[in-house]
Amino acid sequence: MQQATVFSIHCLRLFTLSLWLFLLYGCAPVGLVKPLKKGEFAASAHLGGPLIHFAGVPIPIPLSGVEGYYGLNNKVSFSAGIGLTSLAFGTGQISLGILSDLLPETESRKIAVSGFVKAHCMMDRWEGNFRFYPETGFQAYRQFGKHRIYAGGSAWFETRFPEKKRVSNNFWIPMVHTGWQLDGQKWQPSLEVKWIAPNQSSENLVVDYIGPGSKGVIGIYLGILRKF
Repeated sequence: MQQATVFSIHCLRLFTLSLWLFLLYGCAPVGLVKPLKKGEFAASAHLGGPLIHFAGVPIPIPLSGVEGYYGLNNKVSFSAGIGLTSLAFGTGQISLGILSDLLPETESRKIAVSGFVKAHCMMDRWEGNFRFYPETGFQAYRQFGKHRIYAGGSAWFETRFPEKKRVSNNFWIPMVHTGWQLDGQKWQPSLEVKWIAPNQSSENLVVDYIGPGSKGVIGIYLGILRKF
C-alpha cells in the first residue's frame, strides 16, 4: 500500500510538471475587463483551461479559481485571486493585481483600452518551494448594448535565475486572448478563448494538447462575475 502511494505521488508530480507550462501560465481568463466604479465590489469564478484530446474527444482541462475586485476609483480597480485547482494539486497560488483604464470610451471613439499588472505567488506543499511570476497585459473592448467584446495580449515572466532553474527556457511566456461578456447590472457571464505560450513547443509532452501547429495551446474558459 505504501509503495502504491509513493508511486501515485511520483505520477502526480510527473503529470503536474508536464502541465506546468500551459496550466499555470494561462490558468485563468481576464475576469474584469472594465474597471469598477469607486467603492464598488465584485467577485468572479471561472472554469476551463487548455484543450486536450481525451479519449479521442477535445475537452478543456477543468481548472477553476475565484477572484475578488474593488474599485479604488473610477479608473483603477484592485484584484485578488486564488487558484483552486492548483491548490488541490498541492500548490497554493495567490494573485494580486491592478486593472486601469488606459484609454476610456468617448462619444467619438467607441473602443476603450484597459491594462493590468499582476503578481502570482506560488508555494508547493511538498518541499515549500516558492515561485513568483509577474504578469502584464492589456485588452481593447467595445460595447454593443449589453454585450462587451474584447481582445488583447499578456505575458508571464520567469524570475528564476540562472536559466537552468526555469521550467521553460524562455524568460517570458506570451498569450493572446479574445472574449465576450454580458454586461448585466449585477451578473456578468463570460466566454474567453486564449492562445497560451505560442513561443513554446507543445510536442513530446505527456498530455496531447490542442493548438495551432506545434506551438502553444488553445484554452477555453467560462466565467461568471457578480457586482455588489
